Amino acid sequence: GYDPDYVSPDQLALDFSIAYNWANVYPLNTELSALWTMVLTGSDLLADAAQVPYVLLGVLTTFGLSRVGGARQATSALAAMVFLLTPMILIHLQVAYVDAAFAAMVATSLYLLLKWQKHPQTNYALLLGLAIGLMMGIKSTGLAFAVVFSLAAIVYGTWQCRHRKMSYRELYLQ
Repeated sequence: GYDPDYVSPDQLALDFSIAYNWANVYPLNTELSALWTMVLTGSDLLADAAQVPYVLLGVLTTFGLSRVGGARQATSALAAMVFLLTPMILIHLQVAYVDAAFAAMVATSLYLLLKWQKHPQTNYALLLGLAIGLMMGIKSTGLAFAVVFSLAAIVYGTWQCRHRKMSYRELYLQ
């Protein structure tokens, strides 16, 4: 059984005894958040809250995406609250599943891609890369989103270079 006061290395290891247990090959970013919470606090009381930071990021990203789309501030705030108060998001706040965290990172990657397209600066490019990396580390389907976002950035950057709005050197550095 699990004793919150003592966690042996065997309890933290992946179980490879079942060859086709797909849960063993999923990326583990969100699960690592739960694990670090347990290790640092010495309790599993907050383990199910591992998605809270991701959901808060999702709220901010929903607001940002709405603003990028041209919505007024009040409308964007309403969109962010609708995201937060969606029943499935509220349910995922209480369990250590990865779906809400993954959705938040997909939305964050999209937001940062749009911000980079509007203002092609290195800071947006670095944050986009970080968001894509976290997204891929949450769920294996993040790889497909990463390919789409990366191709979109490359195509847009190349278009910028061809229209002399950015040099190829600047694109490469970003």
